[in-house]
Amino acid sequence: PAPSTPPPKSAPLEHTAPRTSGGYKVGLLLPLSGEHKALGKALSQAAELSLFEKNENVTLLMADTRGTKDGAKAAARQVLSEGADIVLGPVFSDAVTAAAAEATKERVPVLAFSNNKAVAKNGVYVLGFDPAQQLERVVRFAATKGLTHITAYVPNNADGALVKGVLTALQRDGLLKGANTVSYDPKSPGTLSYKATPGTEALLITEGGQALSRVISALMYHDEHVGKYQFLGSGQWDNPATKAEETLNGAWFAAPNPGARVGFEKTFLETYGYTPPRLATLSYDAVTLVVTLLKHFPKKPFTKEVLERAHGFSGIDGAFRLRENGTTERHLSILEVTPHVFQVIDPAPRTFER
Repeated sequence: PAPSTPPPKSAPLEHTAPRTSGGYKVGLLLPLSGEHKALGKALSQAAELSLFEKNENVTLLMADTRGTKDGAKAAARQVLSEGADIVLGPVFSDAVTAAAAEATKERVPVLAFSNNKAVAKNGVYVLGFDPAQQLERVVRFAATKGLTHITAYVPNNADGALVKGVLTALQRDGLLKGANTVSYDPKSPGTLSYKATPGTEALLITEGGQALSRVISALMYHDEHVGKYQFLGSGQWDNPATKAEETLNGAWFAAPNPGARVGFEKTFLETYGYTPPRLATLSYDAVTLVVTLLKHFPKKPFTKEVLERAHGFSGIDGAFRLRENGTTERHLSILEVTPHVFQVIDPAPRTFER
């Protein structure tokens, strides 16, 4: 037979019935071998846990991407040949691009676990947490508290460029009165030696984990007044290690409400014997979305109109909705760092309904 021709970007997802007999089937593409096999295993278990809890008879077609572009292409072909009507995963950008190319030929939508908007497009949705959304949310919140002069310490790479872009846009819109960025070598954040710009009211640091600790140490060493500023952070702060940073006590960042995933983490631990990685909720929520659509739209669950419905969906990580360009819009809470918990000080709206 002649090879399928990829539809143009504006083409709708046209399947309104299962591609094969036996009901709708869900492809799940994960790195089950290779460097990231532990992550792949956790995401597969989260998906299975979601199916088990929903008690739905959904056929899950799992395939190993091996964490590579070629592996993702082969895995996508495998689940599509078995009749997948929607594809969940892969995780990494190159793998998403490769798998999406195969799925698009068959007009099958993809819900990827990446947060790279560059691989998103019509019919290929990235469910990962968008750092730009997180930064804009926390900066807007700070502005409501009168903090409109910000100095941001950012790595000299694509992540830093993203931060600069967000701050520039917010300053152009009049939300910020001053936005200064100081770049440093991401390989050695401890070499940072710049004080905040005069007039600064808040310091923004996007790093997480050990890199965050090194930036904080450098700031404290070079600026004896660093404690007077309000610290702002990114979603990378959604990590238990952040609470151990005494200097960040009272700092703010935007993320899904961590309290909402306590039950999931407890059940996962009891079922599989270990605490799930942070990204496991993406897999769980993706399967929940699929089950929801099959229940409420049994005749056409995965059409463009249904997937991009204005009211969106609700999951462990809160309300979210899929956009036409493949990105995901999320409602985020503002969290305050305390020694023991991340305290919600400005909750996210529960739905997109008005």
